[in-house]
Amino acid sequence: MIRVIKESIPPEILQTKAENLRIKALKECKKHKFSTRYYGHPSVKKKLLEIYCKKCAYCESSISEGAALQVEHYRPKKNLMEDMNHPGYYWLAYEWTNLLLSCPSCNRSKSNSFPIMGERVKSPQNDHKEWHINSESFISEKPLLFNPEFDNLEKQFKFYIDGSIAGEDKNRRSEETIRICNLNRENLRAARKKKLKLLYSEILDIEH
Repeated sequence: MIRVIKESIPPEILQTKAENLRIKALKECKKHKFSTRYYGHPSVKKKLLEIYCKKCAYCESSISEGAALQVEHYRPKKNLMEDMNHPGYYWLAYEWTNLLLSCPSCNRSKSNSFPIMGERVKSPQNDHKEWHINSESFISEKPLLFNPEFDNLEKQFKFYIDGSIAGEDKNRRSEETIRICNLNRENLRAARKKKLKLLYSEILDIEH
């Protein structure tokens, strides 16, 4: 997982046609039928592919490695695994700052999980500006899952020769991110191990 910079201006479809759906979602709450036609629109996915260099936001698997990348919601739009009484962040379904790019494996593992350390936002904020993922109200939730668009990810993980990773100094957010997205699954460990061996071999060649 590496830090990326996302353009603040969303794709046009999220500014125009999706606006009516945002209004509809506010009225219908958790009964709203979310439309992938808009948040998963080709123009949205194309922009995310550019931002993430065609890699998963969480595990960095690329299209070339067989991952059919998907548009993913950082804050789940439906009932949360940690709080089934929470309707989910349905009002963020079409929010540009809540959309990331994910491989099917990370998306499936993460599902509707979103553990936090602070107090959870349970309903839409009156000020639309607070819907921004990095707004004061959302920061106060203290999410345990890293967001590559806003979090400083340097020195958050340590890598082992067998390809596994762990949180640096047992950092809770690092460990939870690994758990939520299952970042130590077998294929990821194998890929990391292969790259580490290649790197080690290149270092030996330089030294000799």
